[in-house]
Amino acid sequence: MVFANIEYLFLLLLLIPYIVWYIKKIVADISAKYGDYAGEVKGVPMYTFPDVRKLAKAEVEDLKELKTGFRAPYIYDAVKCVGDGKVSYDELIALDSEQGIEKMCQIKGVGNKVASCVSLFALGKRDSFPIDVWIKRIMEYLYFDGNDTSKDVIAAFAKERFGELGGYAQQYLFYYGKTVKMGVANKNKK
Repeated sequence: MVFANIEYLFLLLLLIPYIVWYIKKIVADISAKYGDYAGEVKGVPMYTFPDVRKLAKAEVEDLKELKTGFRAPYIYDAVKCVGDGKVSYDELIALDSEQGIEKMCQIKGVGNKVASCVSLFALGKRDSFPIDVWIKRIMEYLYFDGNDTSKDVIAAFAKERFGELGGYAQQYLFYYGKTVKMGVANKNKK
């Protein structure tokens, strides 16, 4: 079986430099060029997101023409890794979350944050605890007296504190921190 949630991996590869409407446009353009026609909605043609076999036809330059920017080689490498079986859905499901994250980090452009998000949201590994700049700030504020703390220390703390529910905790912490604008004006203000 090929990576069933490859669209999610590609969305995360695109996430960093763009805003949501632009990501949606890129996904729609990739789907229109390489996916299958699925009909129309209110006169707008719709296409499925292409599977790996279809996406493998794209070269880096083809992806750049679709405005994927510096992420084009990362998407290309992800397609190659999945298509060649270097990374497979079945293997990632069978591995524990830490091993799966490590495996996904072998894909060019995929770091711990992206791999953790795929592990949590696409593979259902609920103990995964993605740490971005916001989660780092929120965790420092709530659990480390506002002190600068490495992501490794935060990850170990989250694993101990939240265990199998780390992914849920991460989502609630993110929502709470962003709602109260934690870490924006004064990092140490309580």
